[in-house]
Amino acid sequence: MVSADLKRRVNETPRLKRLAYGLMITGFIIIAASFVIGIALGLSIADLFENAKSVRDAAAPDDAATRGILSQQGTIAATTAWLTPLKFLGLGSFLAGITTILYVVIQSLKLRAESMKVSLPIILGVEEKSAE
Repeated sequence: MVSADLKRRVNETPRLKRLAYGLMITGFIIIAASFVIGIALGLSIADLFENAKSVRDAAAPDDAATRGILSQQGTIAATTAWLTPLKFLGLGSFLAGITTILYVVIQSLKLRAESMKVSLPIILGVEEKSAE
């Protein structure tokens, strides 16, 4: 007969499956947020480059007219510094989710093979020969 443990394992959802979906969704959200932030950063860069190069280069912190240019340059530099690692974090999380799903598929195939090995003689009505 088919053991109760085998029946239970075949019918339950793998725990890693939920983790994998969580990793994939988290990765996708991080990638989407990085994309939106990148668009906003591009608009900010376009706004900065509307000023002439001589104005950008001559910007001084004590000049009220050009203080905004320096602030904008600092924001662009700071955002660029953390945006690239954030993109890689999202991509890594998404790929870790895919890898976990593939692991779950392999484990599920092994379990199904074990289940078939036990069930097939019962389905065909063939008695198992004992190795005596």
